[in-house]
This record gives sequence, structure tokens and C-alpha cells, in this order.
Amino acid sequence: MKAHTSGDFVLMSVGLGVGLGVGLGVGLGVGFFAGQHDARSALVQCDAGSSSSSPTRTPRRLSETTLSQQNRNNRSLLARILGFEDWMLRELAEEVAAWPLEEKSLMKKGHSASWLQEAFVRLHQILFQHKLLPLSGFGEYRAHKPRERGAFDKNSISRRAFVLFIRRESERVRRNAICLGWDSQKHLPPRCDQRRSWSFVFQAGVPRVASGRVLHADLTKLESGAPAGVPSFDLIVCNEVLEHVPDPFAATRSLYALLKPGGLVIFTAPFACRQHLGWDFFRYTVSGAAQIFSEAGFKVLIQQRVGNTYLASGFVLGFGSGDFPERWTHSETDLLFRNVSNSTSYDPQEWLYISTAAVLQRPLVQSLSSLAAGFVSVPSDSRAAHILQSTSNATATV
Repeated sequence: MKAHTSGDFVLMSVGLGVGLGVGLGVGLGVGFFAGQHDARSALVQCDAGSSSSSPTRTPRRLSETTLSQQNRNNRSLLARILGFEDWMLRELAEEVAAWPLEEKSLMKKGHSASWLQEAFVRLHQILFQHKLLPLSGFGEYRAHKPRERGAFDKNSISRRAFVLFIRRESERVRRNAICLGWDSQKHLPPRCDQRRSWSFVFQAGVPRVASGRVLHADLTKLESGAPAGVPSFDLIVCNEVLEHVPDPFAATRSLYALLKPGGLVIFTAPFACRQHLGWDFFRYTVSGAAQIFSEAGFKVLIQQRVGNTYLASGFVLGFGSGDFPERWTHSETDLLFRNVSNSTSYDPQEWLYISTAAVLQRPLVQSLSSLAAGFVSVPSDSRAAHILQSTSNATATV
């Protein structure tokens, strides 16, 4: 082995440990071992070099002793940064040694700002080749306490986020509110009156009401209101729903019709998320969701991004909430949610986020332009202006 080998290994592995975090830590010994050397023999050589001794200290022996000490220090640094113990490094070496690895050296640094970026590219390739990425589908079983009650809502960073968002924004809802939840009442906030609240379950065709206050209907077909026996709601929790609806414009008009004047919708929808379920049509940016609700007549009270590039890039690789520092997944900080309600700026470093979250309100008073045009739902200002302009042109022509 050449003298520069262990040094290269440490630079690459240590840097990757910092950049990728605990979630990818298992693969961090791979980046350099995958090149031209066997992982097991590399670690064994570190141990063998440290135990060898000779009564004759020739320059060559001194050089080997110095290199052996450097290897031990390097391995100790790697273990400390990754939180690995010696037995973990040994098992990692045994695992990697059994892999058929492609003989390929890293690209020149000129293609990237750092050798660490080139090492990451190589590591990314190897982990996918050996089906070690993504780590999971939605982060399941990757929480700090994966077996606790309600674990999936705490494991998956996207689900954890909408649970925290609903909890935080529920302070806007009056007490003993009549609420509508999706598929069940599981995520309705405590201020909802459980004895009078309802669940919505998708059903094509004619809407029907089932026992237990369950409305079976197609959300795109309720623009004229709910069937008899279904109340108007103070709050609708529409969490991770609209991506499965083929006509979101009709769906938001139906949500408007189901609410009382002044009623609220707490809304979340994915932006960077794997395709799931059979019907999965759309992903929503913050501004796109706001536009769709505005056209249905809603007032946008708050718009938030869930996560940032750091969280979202890990999420799409299967990271769970336990793979991030707890302060990043806590509702009391601004690290998980970013309020962009009044922001028109674009940050090129924060181009990715996990999902969109918003609170929308049906206005207390229907707009005069909507009443004049004879619409049940309230159009946005731009749509109303278009309607009034069209009416004026038609009158002038006559």
C-alpha cells in the first residue's frame, strides 16, 4: 500500500461523515476502499503495523512505525466523528470486503469544489448498486424511538411535519368547532368537538352519509354544497389529499362550499415526495397551492415551506426523523417550517423543500363582484376582473 493511501481514506471518509450524517454512516468506509484496495486487508494492515516491532530502528522501520501511528490516529478520528466503535469498523470492513467493486478512480478535483464532492458521487453510486439506498420509503422505522405509539407519524419527517403544523395552527380555530377530517378524525385538533365532527371518505358517484358522521363523496363534485344532513364546518383538515385529486380547482371550490363563512382549511401537500398510492397526480409549490385556493375564493392567511434543501435531500433518500438532529424536527424552531407568506425572493441555496403547508379562510362576506356575476363560490380578484370586463364588453356591443 502506498504511503498516501490512509490519508486519502481519512479525508474522504471523515468529510462524508460530516456531510451525510448518521443515516449514511454505515457506508462511509466504502468511498476509498472501493477503488483499488481490499477493505479488510486495509484495516488489518493498520492493526498489524501498530503491533510490529523490531530491535533495529532503520529509517524504513521508523517510517513504517510513523505511518502505523498515523493510521491508528486516522481510524480513531473517523470512529469519533461517525460515532463508530472499533467493532463497528471491523464489521464494516468485513461487509465491504465481500462486495464486487468496480475498479475506478475518482475524477479530478477540477470538476468539483472539493474532493469530498467527488467521494460523495462515488459513494452514492456504490450504495445504489448494493440496494442500500434509499434507506426507506418515507423514513419509516428511522425515528429516535421507532417503536413508540404512533411511530409512523413520528418516523416520517413529512408526516411529523403536518402533525406539528396542524397542532400549531389549530389555535386559530374556535373551541368546540365542527370539523371535517380526512378518512378519519385522527388528526383533528383538540378544539374540535368530537361529538359533532365528521370524516370524509372518497367515493365516486352519488354522495352518501354513513353512520358515525362519515361523508362518502367525490371532492370534485360538491361545489354546490354537501348533501342533506351534513353541517357546514368551522375547520377542514386537508392533509396530503390534493395530490390524489385529478381536478384540484374543482376540489378547492368544494372545500369552499363545505365551510361556514369565516371557516378555515389547514392544508398540506407534498412537493418533494415519492409517488405513492394508485392515484397520485400532482405536487404543489407554495405559490401554486396559494393560486389554486385563491381562485376558489379563499383568503390565504399563511404559507409555509416544510423543510429545506438539507432536510428534503435526506427525505428523498429515505431518511427518517431520527436521522436528523432533534432541533431540526421540533415545532418550536424555524428549522422545520419556513414562513414565506410575504416573501417574493428566491434563494438559490434553498431550492428544495419537502411539502407545502397553508392556512386558508373562507371570507365572512362574499365579494360583490362574485354576487354580481352570480357565482356560488368567490372568484379571485383576477378572475372577477376578467368576468366584469367581459360583461362590460358584451353590454357595449349590444
